[in-house]
Amino acid sequence: MIGLSTIAVSNYPQINWSNILTRFQYFDITPMHLSLVPRQQVLSLQGIFYGRNMEKASLVRSNYNFLEIKRIFSDILELADQNEIRSIIWGAPNTRSGMCISKLTAIDRAIELIEMAQKFNIKLYFEALNSSSCDFINRHSELIELHESIGLGGIHYDICTAMSQDEGIDFATANINHIDRYHLSEDGFGISVLNNKMAMLIYTYLNTNNIKGTLEVLDYNLLNTAQLSEILNLFLKV
Repeated sequence: MIGLSTIAVSNYPQINWSNILTRFQYFDITPMHLSLVPRQQVLSLQGIFYGRNMEKASLVRSNYNFLEIKRIFSDILELADQNEIRSIIWGAPNTRSGMCISKLTAIDRAIELIEMAQKFNIKLYFEALNSSSCDFINRHSELIELHESIGLGGIHYDICTAMSQDEGIDFATANINHIDRYHLSEDGFGISVLNNKMAMLIYTYLNTNNIKGTLEVLDYNLLNTAQLSEILNLFLKV
């Protein structure tokens, strides 16, 4: 069964969450929505910086900026630990933009953040994001290389990013042992998964191999419409 990934919006409409909770087995949840989902159904914490002042915080800028993001991330780790959440997804393209350090330094910093999470028995998953969105970790092959360098294990695989980077079904098949989980947007990078054979082929392959994943419904109003049932019926029957 596919999970649901909640998006970082402050004005979630009135949703019949009792119905949502019965349709999805687990959730990638933002901190602001933690109260909506039983803790045992939380797969990962995501959208972790939403609502925070991130102006002076960065993974790829000055040492001062990195110290600030470490301070904020430490608070997030404590929140996750208090709620017994054992994995965190780091997308946050703004924290990886405006790079003014070497790639090696950025890698060292990413490892430091991963090790901070490990002290809480939490696994940190960076998302690979297109180079048009950020300057650091743009491909899943980079994630695998990073994880292998510290013996971390599987990565978080974003199907829409992968398709835009030519890391689709062939990549997924060749690297299935490196994939812990996946993420799929209902409409990501202009891709409508309802009408994209490659997206569904990748999803089916990952699902067949018992990889956990979540569906992000970017238009949260869909959660109140019959279209959500259409989307769910498509995924749940595969």
